[in-house]
Amino acid sequence: MIDLASLASYRVLIVGSSHQAGPTDALSAGAHQQVHEELDRLMSALSPEQTLTVVHRGSGGPESSADDWVRRLRLQGARVTTEIHLAGTAEEALGRMIAAGADLCLSFTREASGLVERLMTDAGIPLRNVVGDAATPASS
Repeated sequence: MIDLASLASYRVLIVGSSHQAGPTDALSAGAHQQVHEELDRLMSALSPEQTLTVVHRGSGGPESSADDWVRRLRLQGARVTTEIHLAGTAEEALGRMIAAGADLCLSFTREASGLVERLMTDAGIPLRNVVGDAATPASS
């Protein structure tokens, strides 16, 4: 297990599908809250001197919720930033996010993505699938 307090900066990739949100592409209040709770857990493990960087591709769903969370915490003076990889296909954006480095990937999907799991494993990035009320490690 990584000691989060020993890192100067902590980078977390957020992946998910806006398709899980339903026909309006808006997450349910529960799913939105789940994204916030996962990020709150990470933030609480960091020291006040550390920065949490939330990295995603800006495609809606859980990624929009993560962006909302970053904006809220920045207004409160927290050391959080966001890095958005917009252009290209989902796989290209994911490749760029991985190449930029990360300490953890949070995947908010109903079913684990074989592509995400393979890419994270190959890059040595721990993956945690967050589905329903439980967060489960997919790989380490």
